[in-house]
Amino acid sequence: MRLSPHFFATSLLLFSSLAFAEAGHIKAVDGVVFINRAGANPIIAVKGVKIESGDEFETGADSRVLLKMADGQDIYLQSRTRFKVESFKYNTEKPIESVSVMNLIRGGLRSVTGLIGKLGNKDAYQMRTKTATIGIRGTEYSAVLCEQDCPNGQDGLNVYVIDGKIILRNEAGVFDLSAGQGALISDVQSKLVPLSPGEVQRIIVPKSINQNCGA
Repeated sequence: MRLSPHFFATSLLLFSSLAFAEAGHIKAVDGVVFINRAGANPIIAVKGVKIESGDEFETGADSRVLLKMADGQDIYLQSRTRFKVESFKYNTEKPIESVSVMNLIRGGLRSVTGLIGKLGNKDAYQMRTKTATIGIRGTEYSAVLCEQDCPNGQDGLNVYVIDGKIILRNEAGVFDLSAGQGALISDVQSKLVPLSPGEVQRIIVPKSINQNCGA
């Protein structure tokens, strides 16, 4: 029996859809959060909405959201935050081909990283900001861009490691931070300045999110 080219094309498409799962979904929302998606009107984020690569999230003055990515990573966005999923692909068949590139444009986040960067290429995970790019080695951390709007913390990128280790890169060099350490990077040309836990701006996930996170 001869198999048609259409059969092979269909099989390849099916395999691709299985290997690359959805980017993720909204795990919990408190307040009104908008998703800006290319070629579409802004979407109001509600629990269960699927996340697509390229989505940009915007939280208001009294709103916040928890994202669950397909590789298991949790990303909590605090109020007054703009955040973009630049490129996300999680290949369950070949983890080394997976990629997670995010962009914290404004505000702050707390992240518990998933399988990307653990099972394959460790540099596949990038959290970009205007002052530095954050890489991980399996960790939980917070990152806040302070622009004269933080009750604690100096202006610039405030980072704090809850568990594990992060690596920060910018034009000034490469810097490591481990659990319990905080730091400030003022701009893209500035070196890392260590800060104590009391000096750095940190993020605590509120009960309103924890109580409604679900699966």
